Amino acid sequence: MKKRMVALLLVILLLAAGLVPCSAEETTHAAAAQGMLEQLLKQRMEMGGTNDPQEWINGELTLRAGEDAEWYILLLSKRGAYDFASYEKALLQRIDGQSAGAVTMQKYALCLAAAGSTDGYISWVMNHTVGQLGLMSWVFALHMMNNGYESNAITSGQVLTTVLGAQQSDGGWATVGKQSDADATSMTVQALAPHAASNAAVADAVARAVAYLASAQTESGSFISYGVENAESVAQVLMALSSVGIDAMTDERFVKNGCTLLQVLETYRCKSGGMAHTAGAEFSENATAQVLTALEAYCSFLEGRSSFYLFASARPGDVQPEKTTSAPSLPDTSDETPKDTQEAPESGTSLRMLLCGGAALVGLIWCAVLFFVKKKKDRQSYLTVLLATAVAVGGLWIADIRLPQQVHYGSY
Repeated sequence: MKKRMVALLLVILLLAAGLVPCSAEETTHAAAAQGMLEQLLKQRMEMGGTNDPQEWINGELTLRAGEDAEWYILLLSKRGAYDFASYEKALLQRIDGQSAGAVTMQKYALCLAAAGSTDGYISWVMNHTVGQLGLMSWVFALHMMNNGYESNAITSGQVLTTVLGAQQSDGGWATVGKQSDADATSMTVQALAPHAASNAAVADAVARAVAYLASAQTESGSFISYGVENAESVAQVLMALSSVGIDAMTDERFVKNGCTLLQVLETYRCKSGGMAHTAGAEFSENATAQVLTALEAYCSFLEGRSSFYLFASARPGDVQPEKTTSAPSLPDTSDETPKDTQEAPESGTSLRMLLCGGAALVGLIWCAVLFFVKKKKDRQSYLTVLLATAVAVGGLWIADIRLPQQVHYGSY
């Protein structure tokens, strides 16, 4: 009896001294994250007219399949054994024979995998979209491969090599040019995470990426993407750190002026519920969904569950061959991925049209100026202007013009 009492007193002393891993600080962070997750999820479901996750899936998320329901489907697939049959049916109907960008198709395939689908659409995506649209089309293909899905065009080892080869000298990854970006880096780390323990090259790349993310954090504790501090960037960093076993709330590299990432995320809360893209802005569907997934990823990490993009419901061994009829197709134009509702225009194509129209307008104004200013009408001057305008319009039309949101998945 005395030995038991001594042992109990020793444990109490160790807890008080902070020598036992399950500290009060970690418990507090876990409770705060779980509380924020539950509150945000409840608010978002109420916006859809329900408090029941299954009703939300069968109702609003099924109606919005292929639009902006996908982050929520991934989230719910990690939180319980729900029935996603209505969502699966709606999504497959929406995308049947549809022309979409590579990353968008991979996003749909990932959601179908999370929903337990075995539809041949998954096979088509794996065989035809890997690496077809920059870094993110490698990253999301790797997520699929991490869940056991294969491609008849390329191996997971080749995808890993390509992704590692794209790492910048500062340790980050970039989707446009060579300027590393916190979002792109975080999303890449999440795809690499399952390989870090068994692959030294991946482990080294991840370590360099984490160092880059620490250096990219602002004094306020937030992160910047395309010149703006935003909730989605913070969420992606939190997901990345959680995926590689780093507690962002206790790792001093990511606690700025005593402020944790959870506290930073609180600054993006909307008074009416949900999250904003930037502090003080209106409700953003994209920011709300991504913050929810980040909180789920963090809670999963603390509880020792699998990282966010590994799905117990995935059935790679049962997936059907790709369909030969009503097959999807890749467009020649840039990908269309989810965006924050505050940004415009809504696609690379519409932006290209605006720029081409602007160039044509400048050319017409130039011709008008020549007409009214020059006393002697010179046909050569008009031809030069028209030729320059045609070259400008043509160059803009064939250029790969993409918005920041189109480069990332839903940041994205």
